[in-house]
Amino acid sequence: IEYKHDGLPFSLKHIDGITAVGKSSKISEGGTGKFGVGFKSIFGICDRVQVYNGDANFSLEKSKFYFDILEKRVESDETLFVIELSRKRDLCAEIYEELSKDISNFLFLKNIKLIKIEGFPYINISEYNSKHTFIKNDNYEIAYRPGMIGKYYSLFKTKIDLDLPISINSNFELNTARDSMDFNRKANRDIINKIKDDYVEIVKEIAKDEKDIDSLCELMAEKENNKSFVSKNLTDLRALKIFNIDNELLSYSEICNDSTFIISEIPSIIKDLNFRSEEHTSELQ
Repeated sequence: IEYKHDGLPFSLKHIDGITAVGKSSKISEGGTGKFGVGFKSIFGICDRVQVYNGDANFSLEKSKFYFDILEKRVESDETLFVIELSRKRDLCAEIYEELSKDISNFLFLKNIKLIKIEGFPYINISEYNSKHTFIKNDNYEIAYRPGMIGKYYSLFKTKIDLDLPISINSNFELNTARDSMDFNRKANRDIINKIKDDYVEIVKEIAKDEKDIDSLCELMAEKENNKSFVSKNLTDLRALKIFNIDNELLSYSEICNDSTFIISEIPSIIKDLNFRSEEHTSELQ
């Protein structure tokens, strides 16, 4: 497998970070990753990996405690990784199956547009991402799609459900496996609090393009894993004029006019009212 990028170039501290145990250059730089675990995991599927970047051209092997110097292959502003698979055909099939079964892993990796593994169909990341509405600022990025089960991301997806049709990507501090996080850690708490404060504006932004009542109601439904966002803003959310009823924008409160209605019942209530009004129009007149 060959992978090339034109991002941050390799330096001696990066080489030290990926070859030594318990070190990482990304902790001080604020990058994604920790202790070189991601790079070292490559040796689970290969015996040798080559790295080409400017003057840093070398290879690493599973069975060696040193690296070999290689000839230059790329421009100084490019980095090329060549991963020599141990079991090429079987591994390609395994990799394709793993990547294609859940494309949502690539939701916030905008620079990856298409994945092609020889002998297998394309995995079209751009097409999948185009089905989402994205909202981004300096602190976090939101992806919305009606009906989806939202997750927390730190570029890659964690296992934490959000109980909303949005996923949140930010520089969260994750556990070593990078699939969960401690919400009590200050860095994570600060990000979550910022999203809480912005949540009404986030819903308003989504509502500019989303007109489906059921989908908008999903953004306001109080559930176990979203209470921190919805409950804090419930009064303001119910006052938002985002429901398009007969070309008139109404709020949740105006639609229900009854505090005993729960949000998840709104669509069926409205459909029932519309049905009965059409059925009995002449009778009422």
